[in-house]
Amino acid sequence: MKWIRSIQKTVLVTGATGFIGKALCDYLSENGFKIRALSRQTVLSINEKNNIEWVVGDIAKPQTLLNTCDGIDIVFHLAGYAHAFEEENPAFETLHQQVNHQGTVNILHASIRSRVKRFIYFSSVKACAASDMCVDETWEQKPTDAYGLAKREAEDAVLSLCKENNIVPIILRSTLVYGVGVKGNLAAMLKGLEKGYFPTPPPIANHKSMVSSQDLCRVALLAATVEKPRYHIFIVTDGVAYSTTKIVQMMRIALRKRKSIIYCPLWIWIGLAKVGDLGQRILGKRLPINTQAIKKLFSSAAYCSQYIKNELQFEPQFTLQDVLPFMVMKKGND
Repeated sequence: MKWIRSIQKTVLVTGATGFIGKALCDYLSENGFKIRALSRQTVLSINEKNNIEWVVGDIAKPQTLLNTCDGIDIVFHLAGYAHAFEEENPAFETLHQQVNHQGTVNILHASIRSRVKRFIYFSSVKACAASDMCVDETWEQKPTDAYGLAKREAEDAVLSLCKENNIVPIILRSTLVYGVGVKGNLAAMLKGLEKGYFPTPPPIANHKSMVSSQDLCRVALLAATVEKPRYHIFIVTDGVAYSTTKIVQMMRIALRKRKSIIYCPLWIWIGLAKVGDLGQRILGKRLPINTQAIKKLFSSAAYCSQYIKNELQFEPQFTLQDVLPFMVMKKGND
């Protein structure tokens, strides 16, 4: 397998202020890339120490992207609207389309105008329908939720527009990402366990795939430097099948708590979810525990990285157990 030299390459990172975007900017800088970082708000004009130039632009507003890709060799596109639970709300469907789909098209057109050579899109396994089985890149069943559909449509746009304009496309379908500074469900679980209000789940044998932010950054670098990839879509995991119970017990150990041998039965979780549903209807806002959240907590989402090992020679270096102590340490210093 041939690789392109990374030194002196100038790259654009969209979504550079996010959890993964920040880590990627640091990682690429450490590996010799000159970085232009896109943010919707002014951050810094130039950061000489990290070799990062900050520019202001909004992927949902194409007029702000006119010169963003000038002089850029590779685009790492991470900017997007995060998955929301309020799928029944038409406003959220519109946001997913405007940002995740059309926003990707907008940055693609900016890349085409500036003759970018490679476009690396950070997608999600949610771009395909959920499955009870462990699936790989050959699983192409379309999703039905607004977030997944927008991501899938964005993937299709990347593949078609790049092919038409002689740009190398690579799509990274990430599983759930963990690491220092993570937000969302994993951060909420850690906080709940630390404060003592998150009960231990029952020993249900579900399986979830995840990947560390460090390994995802390594994959991005490999995707940027492989010369002629045969495949264009890669699922990224750390190769471990985690159950919800296992995740909670590992978090307890990282928090220096004893493993719990007493768990909250599933019927109580379901009851709490129904109470949360009722509370949402009364208060008009989403609560931490509801039917959708509990379903997600105990469902399986298992994936196999079939292509990435063969094509990019990727072997994960971290697991959740390795990284959790650093996540807890950072949390304690905030």
